[in-house]
Amino acid sequence: MADLPDMASPEPERVELEVDGLGTLAGRVDGIEGGFASIVLDGDLSGWSLHGHDARLIHVASGLKLEGTLRAAADQQRVELVVHEPHRRSWTRANARLATLLVPDELGMLWRAETQNVAAGGMLVSGAHDLQQDQSLHIYVHLEDGDVDARGRVVRVEQPDVHAVVFETISGPDRLRIHREVLRARIAELKDDPS
Repeated sequence: MADLPDMASPEPERVELEVDGLGTLAGRVDGIEGGFASIVLDGDLSGWSLHGHDARLIHVASGLKLEGTLRAAADQQRVELVVHEPHRRSWTRANARLATLLVPDELGMLWRAETQNVAAGGMLVSGAHDLQQDQSLHIYVHLEDGDVDARGRVVRVEQPDVHAVVFETISGPDRLRIHREVLRARIAELKDDPS
């Protein structure tokens, strides 16, 4: 099941819910547990039938999107988004150089590496040697506001020291922090593009 961002905070963050065939609704996240996001929608929705519709939850502040299917309470005010597992290539990706530590489970050593590109679902890293496809790793990615601590797996070996790694266990807030870093890098790329 998808690892979800922790959008519920002391001051609930605003979201939009794009419901297929019905339009966009505003609301706030009331809680997240496992692969379910509980959302309290704004306005009077009596007479609406949201249950069973496919929808996209959009975190207003960051633009992060989660896709799923809605389950609705009788009053339609509170809905639950059952999140679909995102394909690992569905996340926005950017060229970004981030310091990374990779600690393979079996080898008892660590490699200082650097990302070549990164997304909230995984990264391409260079600088680690002798990693094998399907090898499990402990991953630390250095961001300005602190390190991301995740577990992952090597999904592709491109060169002896270049590996594609997918995040398999990462907290929602850490996935959101990486997504924000990717968005910053994409904006910088667009500013530098003369076309």
